[in-house]
Amino acid sequence: MRQRNSHKKLHTTVWALVFLIGSSLAPVMGTIKAQDEDSGSAIFKSTDSGATWSVINPGLPCVSVTSLVVDPRIPGRVFAGTDRGVFKSTDGGEHWITPTGIITLGTFTPVISPDNSSIIYASGGGFEGGARGVFRSTDAGASWRPFNSGLQNDYVGGIRIDPSNHATLYVMSLRAIYRSTDDAEHWNVLLPIGLGDVVITRNFEIDPHHPSTLYFNDGFQMIKSTDAGSTWKNMGVPFEAAGLRIAPSDSSVLYALAATRLYRSTDGGASWASILERQDGLTGGLVVDPVNSSTLYLGTKQGIIRSDDAGISWGETAFPIKNASRLAFDPGRPSTIDANNGLGKRPSDTPWIFALYLEGKRLTIRGEYFDAGAKILLNGEEQKTKNDETEPARVLIGKKAGKGVRREPDTKIQVRNSDGRLSQEVTFFFPSN
Repeated sequence: MRQRNSHKKLHTTVWALVFLIGSSLAPVMGTIKAQDEDSGSAIFKSTDSGATWSVINPGLPCVSVTSLVVDPRIPGRVFAGTDRGVFKSTDGGEHWITPTGIITLGTFTPVISPDNSSIIYASGGGFEGGARGVFRSTDAGASWRPFNSGLQNDYVGGIRIDPSNHATLYVMSLRAIYRSTDDAEHWNVLLPIGLGDVVITRNFEIDPHHPSTLYFNDGFQMIKSTDAGSTWKNMGVPFEAAGLRIAPSDSSVLYALAATRLYRSTDGGASWASILERQDGLTGGLVVDPVNSSTLYLGTKQGIIRSDDAGISWGETAFPIKNASRLAFDPGRPSTIDANNGLGKRPSDTPWIFALYLEGKRLTIRGEYFDAGAKILLNGEEQKTKNDETEPARVLIGKKAGKGVRREPDTKIQVRNSDGRLSQEVTFFFPSN
């Protein structure tokens, strides 16, 4: 690996998401400490293209963060997709607003409308219940509503917006790729996948310059459509790709990740060349500079590396920890990079809601840190509550509390422990289809 000139002027702002569990987090310059297996560190950010990094998210609860979206129009506004909803920051990640309206055991991925920063879409869902599908916010993430007409009730992955027609959206589920042409009001199957509940790495990408060109890969095959999904052709890629990226400034340039290799195509996927091999493994975090397609950042099990010549040579950045698995550019401030370790930290004595289940009059709440005297609150009113016998700290049951859950107006739900500590406030949404 050839080192690039360390004196070269840096110009890119990047966010990076990094998952750190247990002993994989090493002490860093006295500011980051190893933590236990149920917690992690913070989100990291670089404003000098990876030359230096800083922790930016004090106060983010202990959640698994798998995506960051930076608002290109409003400085400081960041959305974090997590396994417990979409968190929002208005000060560049220094503080986070607890989500309401999306309760899940899975992960929600937010996307900001290109037309209006107040319109946010989020897709995701849990495998064990809770909210699933697509949600939309029209008030910059303050509240959310489900938009699932036509979607099957399963986990929904990343959402994409057609760059030429912003009313057209795409999502992947475990069973199909869906398309909506009316701002998520209705969904129709575009491409059946038919893998049931098999969980594998998948990518769906839209060519930013030719939106009728679509790519899908699931780790076993990569297919391409040049007619907006009417027909698909297997690209015959001779490797198992775990991820696909399109260079924003030149969509004929594609990058594909495998377990230990990075591949590049300069002809829209017709041919591929291996440009990097790391036997210690690649973690899946790859971003291409939105202005210069020759500048790449890649997460590895040893940190984040960078190339300024389209992957011919690579140099280490100063990212202070290992296993960088997600990276994101700040599109409005092209000298900032952000990184996240995937897990925050919150007090272990604060209750937290994961999912809500309503069966007739019976309301079940699944979460964590519920004590023996925990009570369900509906719009602030205490309900008769019992702890589940097998999982008392994780499951609460209100046998008749469901009578108080209404469609209109929305019902706000919290859990209060016997010492007065309150969970986040969440909203119960009835299915829309």
